[in-house]
Amino acid sequence: MTETFSLRYRPRKFSDVVGQPVVSTVLQKMIINKKVFPCFSPPGSRGTGKTSTARIFASTLLCQNNSSGESCEQCEGCLNGDSDFSIVELDAASNGSVADMRDLRDLVRYQTSSGIRVVIIDEAHCMSREAFNALLKTLEEPPPGTYFVLVTTSPNKIPETILTRSIHLLFKKISLEDIQSRLEFICEKESISLEEGILKSPVFPVDEYRYAEIFEFRAETDAQKKAINELQNKG
Repeated sequence: MTETFSLRYRPRKFSDVVGQPVVSTVLQKMIINKKVFPCFSPPGSRGTGKTSTARIFASTLLCQNNSSGESCEQCEGCLNGDSDFSIVELDAASNGSVADMRDLRDLVRYQTSSGIRVVIIDEAHCMSREAFNALLKTLEEPPPGTYFVLVTTSPNKIPETILTRSIHLLFKKISLEDIQSRLEFICEKESISLEEGILKSPVFPVDEYRYAEIFEFRAETDAQKKAINELQNKG
């Protein structure tokens, strides 16, 4: 099955993350200094890299050679680190009930072989009030080596009792320049030749599209239509 560009070029290391240098630097410094806060919440609009960065954070923590703040992608921790639920990812939009949080609370009581577990809760604002209450005690007294990442596009919907126990790392909207630079990188990797300057034309609303979905933007000229068709055929 053909791998889509959005998966092929999804960031796997902090150095791959586009447009979020502050967030990446803060997380790397935590890992390098071995002073990782047990819970952080990355709020931001859709498509800014929140979930991808949370996964990178988790894999880097599990890496046995992470002294540089990056994963080596070769050690046992990188290759098989999540085999014993060291990385737990929940979508609160469909698994955000109080029963789900109680199951999670029971799971994190058991230590992993590495002694590290990262729980990523995507769309955390979709959790019910009762689910937040069930999670609160665990956030107040997390098991050793357990870290929580509450990914959200609506931090205003998360209770204050949860927010005050989290570090907030705001994901800003990715700039047009960063999007264009990433597209140029992808085209180069895919050996795609485009008309000079074609990627410099802002033919799409930046706030509504992330770079991984950029090939769906609206074409307005024949040259742009030709470029998009070639990209889609390559993908």
